[in-house]
Amino acid sequence: MAIDSARTNRAPCRAPPKAPRSRSRHRHDPHRLRPAEAARQLGHSGRSGHSRICPTPRPGFRIEKDPLGYLEVPDAAYYGVQTARGIHNFPISGTLPHRALVRAIVQVKKAAARANMATGRLPKQLGNAIVDAADEILQPAEPAAESDELEPRRPSDPMRAAFAAARAAKQAELIDNFRIDPFQAGAGTSHNMNANEVLANRAIELLHAQGVGSGKRGDYSIVSPNDHVNMAQSTNDVFPTAMRIATLDLIRDFMPAAGELIAAFEAKAREFDDVIKSGRTHMQDAVPIRLGQEFAAYALTLRRGSIAWRPRPNRSASRTSAPRP
Repeated sequence: MAIDSARTNRAPCRAPPKAPRSRSRHRHDPHRLRPAEAARQLGHSGRSGHSRICPTPRPGFRIEKDPLGYLEVPDAAYYGVQTARGIHNFPISGTLPHRALVRAIVQVKKAAARANMATGRLPKQLGNAIVDAADEILQPAEPAAESDELEPRRPSDPMRAAFAAARAAKQAELIDNFRIDPFQAGAGTSHNMNANEVLANRAIELLHAQGVGSGKRGDYSIVSPNDHVNMAQSTNDVFPTAMRIATLDLIRDFMPAAGELIAAFEAKAREFDDVIKSGRTHMQDAVPIRLGQEFAAYALTLRRGSIAWRPRPNRSASRTSAPRP
């Protein structure tokens, strides 16, 4: 459901009733609301289940609204109300999502924006702003300058260095706004919405630089996390795809460890080759097998996967490059 930004930006309402302070065993995190604060900001629900009270934000915060009601979000945050709820709901490990997973879901959002522009469903101006916001996160790190002792050092370009530093700082800031704990319920919905809100709020700023919209984070009448960034997508598609992309991005770093694991499974297969046990089929006992057979199957499965992953040589290139007799 799209966030009703028109209601979010209505004139200030009467202040909500104060709630008693509550102690929290969690370390203070400016991105996480304490339970009493979250309850206070939800206000009183009416028949529709929406909050009737529009709370006045504290200094340094803005008010956003979703189907559950109003909630404070830090002014400086690129994420929005649904991410803020996810931060409050899943204070489990205290860690942030892996950068590979962040890059992967942003790649999915960029591809979706380009596809939706191609079909004509997403206006080009909005779609290009979403793509530009995604590129700020996906940009590669500046390559280190190669030094040659025989070649005289060229003077560095201070303007270019300043632009590179600004891009790197913005990239780090945007990635730091992916705040949902990796251990979360909802099949990745909060992580998906985190990506939608970060890209939407950055796209709002980029459009303002072109003279479009207010440029204020949280003004989803310009770019909506749901209607524009998440257009024609479902978390059930986005999150599994992002997991696979992140796996492909990281797998080459783990292939040496996979080789060690294969060798360990093969050693256990030899060690347990004379141990007889019941096989299992559809959670029921089946014909007896050797425990060593199970470990041999683990090793074979991993070996097949590692062989399939290895890049294949380009046969056409090898043919053309081969010397003639």
